[in-house]
Amino acid sequence: MGLKKGVVILAAGYSSRFGGSKLSAILGNGSTVLQQTLQRISAATDNIVIVSRQELIEEGVFDSGICHSDTLRRNTSRNTSADQTSKLRMVLCDDSYLGMGQTLAFGISQITDWDACLVCLGDMPFIRTSTYQQLLSVLQPTRGVPYPWRRFGYSCAIWRLRLQIL
Repeated sequence: MGLKKGVVILAAGYSSRFGGSKLSAILGNGSTVLQQTLQRISAATDNIVIVSRQELIEEGVFDSGICHSDTLRRNTSRNTSADQTSKLRMVLCDDSYLGMGQTLAFGISQITDWDACLVCLGDMPFIRTSTYQQLLSVLQPTRGVPYPWRRFGYSCAIWRLRLQIL
């Protein structure tokens, strides 16, 4: 049996330097930053957990595209009581104001049945689907953390042992 892998998307930021919701910014093709990011990641895997916050739902960030699906709406929660069998779900981090580390730890705590995950940001619309596919394909317990282009940076992978520590 293969490893159960997926992607945790951190999408709870405040975009303070951007001056508005970066996730809702419209790209040249008419998609929002978040829509295009999700489209590319969902083409690479079905196992996705989006970590966000209530205010972004109220602002309408998740009102279109893949974000608007009934599955995502039904599987939005603040804890692990959500349907973990769902392939696409959103969890809300009430402590997101504490920063990305808090949001990451909360997101990781929600995926108790995964062996490994790729951690991605919701505001990275120009990473190709093939890059996500390649990163997911090389996740093996005997290898280290894969980084694109052999440099540290976004995205990174976390193994079950590290998931438990976080």
